[in-house]
Amino acid sequence: MIQSEVLAALQQAASPECGEKERLEIKAKLAKEIFGGGMSTDSRHIGFDIAFAALWDQAVRNDPASLPGLFPFFAALCGDRTGSRQLLADVDWSLWSNSLAQ
Repeated sequence: MIQSEVLAALQQAASPECGEKERLEIKAKLAKEIFGGGMSTDSRHIGFDIAFAALWDQAVRNDPASLPGLFPFFAALCGDRTGSRQLLADVDWSLWSNSLAQ
């Protein structure tokens, strides 16, 4: 998933108009991307899905508006990787800093 889509999904989920069902759909869409759209057998990925779910659930429960601020974490887990052996995506820091400036 390209990182601008990750950021847009987080911004959508952070919106006060976003309902619980829609947030669950966004969570599922992002979670699917943790392993590049498929399940991983790489032991280095163990725990990524647990960390993703825990952070997402805590943010939604306590402060949904904080989700875009967690972009670097979600971009690293869910963003496109440049190589098949790349464990995490390289975060597009300019995308995140530009979103903070708005």
